[in-house]
Order: sequence, then structure tokens, then C-alpha cells
Amino acid sequence: RLMAYIATIILVFALWGGWVLYRKKLEHAKWFLRLAPWAVIAPFLMNTAGWMLTENGRQPWIVQGLMKTVNASSPSVSTTDIWISLAAFVIVYSLLGAADLYLMLRYARKGLPGEDGPGAGATAGAGAGAGGPTGAPGQAEPGGAPIPALTY
Repeated sequence: RLMAYIATIILVFALWGGWVLYRKKLEHAKWFLRLAPWAVIAPFLMNTAGWMLTENGRQPWIVQGLMKTVNASSPSVSTTDIWISLAAFVIVYSLLGAADLYLMLRYARKGLPGEDGPGAGATAGAGAGAGGPTGAPGQAEPGGAPIPALTY
């Protein structure tokens, strides 16, 4: 149930974000921007809640006298089948991890739109999130647009 509750919260949060984005007020949506970084952990929490529900619900019917655990395994699944399945999962997840790493590095080196070069925004000025010349968050850099709150 927790998985479904969190999914509903994330759906409402996504709809709220779409509404704010549609109205072109994302930079000024203080509460949305404060909550957005915390929404990142929701998929992990949903996955863990679903996993716990599955794992906690799987074993009791075997243990509570209906069937012994030794009888719960399938005799038609050979050791070779298990190794093939494990190897396939390792290969698929290794490829996905490599693709993820490649894309993260590619876009990190590319930088944000409007920057002069790779990584130019990360070290420019008085430091990441320092704001404008006064150092106040959200103030515009000389000749630039206001810095959105997400960079802090």
C-alpha cells in the first residue's frame, strides 16, 4: 500500500510541476523548488516498499505448515537455467550502467545551455550558487538572466 500511496503523491507532485511549468512560473515556485529535490528518493522508497511487500508475503505460506521450504523449489529449473538467467541479468544491468555513466559524463561535460564551454558554469564567479555580484541568491549575473533556485 505504501508503494501506491507514494506513487499517488508523486503523480500529484508531477501534475503540480506541469501546471507550474505551463504557467511559466517555475523559477518563482518557491515551495515546488524546495520539495523537488526530495522527490528524487520517492522511486527508491516505492521500490523498497514493493520489494518488502513481495518478500514478506512470499515465504509465510511455505512456513506456516502448508508446505515445507524444501518442497517450494521447482524441480524443472536446472542449475544451468539459473546461471543463464543470472548471466543475462548481469549483462543487461552492466550495459544499462555503462550507458547511464556515458550519458551522465557526456551531459556533465557539455554543460548548461548558454555556458561558454565545458564546465564553465561550475567554477565561474565566486562559486556555485553564489548569486550575482552581491552574492544574493536569484540575482542576475552582469548581463545575464536570473539564476534559478535549483542551482542552490
